Amino acid sequence: WTPARSVMAIDQNPEALDRDSRLLVRHLTFHQDRETLDFLGPTQLQRWHQTRQAKKPPQTVVRTGDGSWNLQSGTLEAAGPVTAVQAEEGRTLKASRLVGNTDRKYIDLIAPVRLTLPVQEGVVKAGDTRWRYADQQFTSDVPFRASLKRGEATGLGFRVNQATSTVIVPSNCRLKQPGEQLEARRCSWNWVDETIIADGNVELRRSELDQVTKAERLEGRTGKNTVANT
Repeated sequence: WTPARSVMAIDQNPEALDRDSRLLVRHLTFHQDRETLDFLGPTQLQRWHQTRQAKKPPQTVVRTGDGSWNLQSGTLEAAGPVTAVQAEEGRTLKASRLVGNTDRKYIDLIAPVRLTLPVQEGVVKAGDTRWRYADQQFTSDVPFRASLKRGEATGLGFRVNQATSTVIVPSNCRLKQPGEQLEARRCSWNWVDETIIADGNVELRRSELDQVTKAERLEGRTGKNTVANT
């Protein structure tokens, strides 16, 4: 500890804690005058959905490189590569680096971003993506491409809500699976019951009989050939 410089350096397995997170690093320098922690990686940020519990493993573990965390403002920055693992769902996120704010409960994953979905046998490739971890939501306003077990999806931006198992593509939605191709201004999909809703200049093409269906709204289930006009 150097009082004259308001600096404290810790290199014996330091930890930084708040209500729902634990930061584990190799070396930590605390600047008391600006309430900032500068840390040297490898870094591990452990996250609980609500309150940190010593006897319960974290729901999410984020691994990064060097970075800084301002305890007053909550601002967090860390160099990559970034890997986040959600153990319960088996999902893995990768990004080049991250910035965020622990007080406002979000992390911005900086492109290129890659999300692996083992249950859906899928991979999502995206640009900058905001992860609102307290609300279990992912949002992006830039183009993405998803390769899933039953087909492919592209669009301009997305909104993923893990709590409701839904993803919304707000613009330029395109879904393609064997024998079918759907285009719409906007669409939403529930990956549990496989319900899909498409709105705005909807066009559904089926290879069988070269069938084309156009409507303002279509509803149905993916892979079931049950899409219907409403």
